[in-house]
Amino acid sequence: MKLMTFNILANGEKEAGDRKNNIQQVIARHNPDILCMQEGGAGDFWEGMIKENNFVFSENTEGAYHPSVYSRYPVSEYITVDFFNPGGIYFKIPFRDAQLIVLNVHLPWKVTADTERLAILDELLSTYCTDSNQYICICGDFNSRSAGEYGEEWQVKYLSSLSGLAQTVSNDEWVAATDFVKMHGFTDSYRYLHSARGYSQHHGVEEMRQRHPEMLQQFSQDDIKGRFLPAGIRVDYIFVNDKLLSCLSSCDIDDAPFTFNSSDHSPVIAEFHEG
Repeated sequence: MKLMTFNILANGEKEAGDRKNNIQQVIARHNPDILCMQEGGAGDFWEGMIKENNFVFSENTEGAYHPSVYSRYPVSEYITVDFFNPGGIYFKIPFRDAQLIVLNVHLPWKVTADTERLAILDELLSTYCTDSNQYICICGDFNSRSAGEYGEEWQVKYLSSLSGLAQTVSNDEWVAATDFVKMHGFTDSYRYLHSARGYSQHHGVEEMRQRHPEMLQQFSQDDIKGRFLPAGIRVDYIFVNDKLLSCLSSCDIDDAPFTFNSSDHSPVIAEFHEG
């Protein structure tokens, strides 16, 4: 079983141009059984994507930055989680000897929103993730780095500025959300298998040109000739409980050039043994 999480940036359009066809090609190449997207999935184009990829279940929450989910497995239960923005989707599918519980989340983006992210995760974990007899996955865009993974200085400075801070956040800050999930028994699938940095977020060139043009001076002409700047931080995750970890066979971040130009996030893809 292959699960993929992918923030597609503004429904694959508007910001950085129309990228929907590129995104569809990325999805088709990875051929996921379960697809968790953030920032889109609404409209006729995505209805076509559902058919092309043989998904039998789909759910899209309203809002440009909200999540959507797609599954080739029958879904026994799903709940739209709308007590926070952008939001989340909970769903269950039969898997091996039990149920696979998946939470697709898109947490608030500001660097300064650690307290809000913690409150959201506390509610999510206590409501949906207490049964250790089930396979549980929490994935999506956490808008939070991990302890010890500081990211590129320019990236952290840029996000700190967008969050209204006069100073760049320290290395000890902006990790509370991922720390919280780990403290509750969940494992970061990518870090479990890899030591490479695994950056998953990169910002648009035009976005930075409009907001902080002076920061572009540190990049080469090759870096700014495309849609997006080099990747600078990891904020997208697939967390699993111990029962699902025992089935994990791979977890990778797709940073190939074509994928890189499809969104300001790279997809994270994990595979699990079914038998």
